[in-house]
Amino acid sequence: MKLRATLEGHEVPVLCARFDADGRRLATGSRSGEIRVWSARGGFQRSIEGHERAVHALVHSPAGELISADAGGSVRVWSWPRGRLRLELDAHAGPVYQLGVSADGRELATGGGDGMIHLWSLDDGELVHSFEVGPRGSSFVWAADGEHLVSGRGGDTLCFWSRTSGELAWEQDAGPGTVGALELARGGEWVVSRGWRGPVTVWSAASWDYSAVLPIVERGLGGASLRPGHEQVVCIWERAVGVFDATSGELLDLGEVPSRGVYGLDLAPDGRLAATASADGAARIWDLGG
Repeated sequence: MKLRATLEGHEVPVLCARFDADGRRLATGSRSGEIRVWSARGGFQRSIEGHERAVHALVHSPAGELISADAGGSVRVWSWPRGRLRLELDAHAGPVYQLGVSADGRELATGGGDGMIHLWSLDDGELVHSFEVGPRGSSFVWAADGEHLVSGRGGDTLCFWSRTSGELAWEQDAGPGTVGALELARGGEWVVSRGWRGPVTVWSAASWDYSAVLPIVERGLGGASLRPGHEQVVCIWERAVGVFDATSGELLDLGEVPSRGVYGLDLAPDGRLAATASADGAARIWDLGG
C-alpha cells in the first residue's frame, strides 16, 4: 500500500469521502459544511458550498448526481461535478449519518440520529415512507432484491423493511457478528457489517447468509468495506488503514494515517484506490496495489 496523494485545503476535520462511479473524481465533506471535488490524482477542482453544518455523508446516484447530508438534518442533491443544487430536503430532526440510493435510482434512503430511516422520491423530494428503527439502528443498506432496506437493531438483529408497504417485513438473528454499522459493496452483491470493536462480517445481500465472521478487532473501528475485485476487506481505525483477507481476517497490508481520528473510508470502483477522511483536515488517496 502506498500513499498516492494527500488532499489538503479543508481547514477543519474531514468527515467523509466518496469516489464517483468511474473513479476519476472524489468528493470530500468537512465539519465546516464545505464539500470539495478532487481528481483521483489529488488535484483540487472546485468547492461546493451550501451546507451550514458538518457534512457527515456523501453518495452518488445512478443518475450521476452527488447527494450530501449534514448535522442539521439537511440533505441536498447536486449536479456532478459542477455542484449546482437541484433538490433540498429537510430530512431529519438532527444529524444524518447514512445515505443510500435504490438501484433503479428512484428513491433515496436517509438514516438519522433521531432513530428514523426515511425513504424519499428523488424526482420531487416527496417523503415515501418512514421507518422507526431506534437511535442505534439508523445504519442500513439496500438488499439485492431492491425491495427491502436492511438495518440493524441491538447489534444482534437484522430488520428488513418493505419499500412497498413501509412496514417491517421480518427480522433475522445476526449470528456471531455485530450489525452496528452496515456498508454495501460497490457491486451490490455483498454487505459488510461491523461494531466499534469488530468483528467484521461479510453477508450475501441476496440470501442474507454470512460467508465469513472475521476476527478484525480494532478499538475504534471507523469503517469496513469489501474491496471490489479482491477477496479483501479494507478497514480504518485510529491512525491506520488496513487490508485484510476476507476469508481468514489475516492482516495483509497496513498504512499509517498521521491523525488520531480517521472518520471516512471509500474504495474506487476498480478496487485499486482507497480514500480516507481524517481529523487533521486532510483526505488521503491510497494505492492498494494488485
